[in-house]
Amino acid sequence: MENMLAQPAKGLETPRFSTKIVSKALSQTSAASTFLKNAGLETLGSKSAASATREAQLWEQLQAEKIWADLLQQELDTLKKKGEQTEESLDKTQEVVLRT
Repeated sequence: MENMLAQPAKGLETPRFSTKIVSKALSQTSAASTFLKNAGLETLGSKSAASATREAQLWEQLQAEKIWADLLQQELDTLKKKGEQTEESLDKTQEVVLRT
């Protein structure tokens, strides 16, 4: 840990924060370390897993919404066709009535 802190930040303009160094050192030494959890900090791995899970949930939700939107669009198209057919039928009926 001291070695990490002593090394200059490679290509970074901002200084390294000790919390990031501690987090990195603890994650390298023990994946089951509870120090970060007890301190109220999450490890990068748990954030990645949570983010991946949330992303998967959002993708599933998006796919379901797309399917629902497609179904609604099909229903709308069907209703438009029926409306046009009804209008044409009404126009024909009016023409017949006006002729007599």
